[in-house]
Amino acid sequence: MMFRRIIKLLLIFTAVAALNTECFSGGKPLKIYAVNYGKSDFQKRFVFQGDKSGGTVPFSWTCYYIEYGDRKILIDTGFNDMKMVKMFGIKDFKDPVAILKENGIEADMITDVIITHSHFDHIGNAHRFKNAAFIISRDELAELNKGKSMGEVKKFLSGNKNVTQFDESHMLYDMFNIKKIGGHTKGSSVVFFKYDGAEYCFTSDEAYVGENVTMNLPIGSSFNPGNNRKFVDMLNKGNYKLFIFHDTKYAGTKERFIKVFP
Repeated sequence: MMFRRIIKLLLIFTAVAALNTECFSGGKPLKIYAVNYGKSDFQKRFVFQGDKSGGTVPFSWTCYYIEYGDRKILIDTGFNDMKMVKMFGIKDFKDPVAILKENGIEADMITDVIITHSHFDHIGNAHRFKNAAFIISRDELAELNKGKSMGEVKKFLSGNKNVTQFDESHMLYDMFNIKKIGGHTKGSSVVFFKYDGAEYCFTSDEAYVGENVTMNLPIGSSFNPGNNRKFVDMLNKGNYKLFIFHDTKYAGTKERFIKVFP
């Protein structure tokens, strides 16, 4: 009898310990990782609207990997083009797909890819995730198709029946609210979600660095400055926890696969 009680207590302790290491939403565990694939110095005039200092800021190059229940989700894909690495002076570059693989995540295992916008560092590896369902705003996919670059990506997405386009917003798994902002680019989007009473936002390039929000300074390179201004102002006045794609704090670390939630 005593032995059974001990076993029962051990099982309860194990379950509680598991709950302490994973976050659950709707009964599903949630984990988020930053895929940190390079760093550079970026001109402040592009990062902060109206900056004339001539200075630079430390700049990371990042996309995000999410495990939500049995779903393996990417928010943006990174890229693997050495010409662009050289053009933007990116140091310590490593292919994001290789970083995922080193951490047990093969490209074919990705179930969903959210594309926030069509700049090369956010969509350049899209064609490598052949089993994934893609979500992108209608305006942004149209902008991609107008351009002359990224032919392989365009060909892959245009012939892909697993591409969902949306106009203003799209809800993924009743958890991730993908919302078009249209500030940085015509159809650029961000991703909101809520957990345990807190609000979170993947900012895409509507905020390059944390200071865009904390100092309430819009970015310096935007298709529609007014839309970007409204978004940054909303974050500044709110209480959002942010996941940023060029965060200065990642530029100072050699870690490639960084657990950022929980």
